Amino acid sequence: MLTYKPKLLIFTTCFLLLLLPLALCFCGFVLPPQYEESFMGELKYKCERLDKTPGNRIVFVGGSCSR
Repeated sequence: MLTYKPKLLIFTTCFLLLLLPLALCFCGFVLPPQYEESFMGELKYKCERLDKTPGNRIVFVGGSCSR
């Protein structure tokens, strides 16, 4: 028959409940952003090029699913 120690059970439960938010905070604040290797990383270069282009412009905006 199994017997549980209440203090160990409470400690383990509290530890596991605190581990998830700490892991999420670590991923969100400590790890570097990966935007430079995605399509969002090119956005600032596109905006700079648009600002530097002289004259009137027609800009088409769309994503991969626009037809």
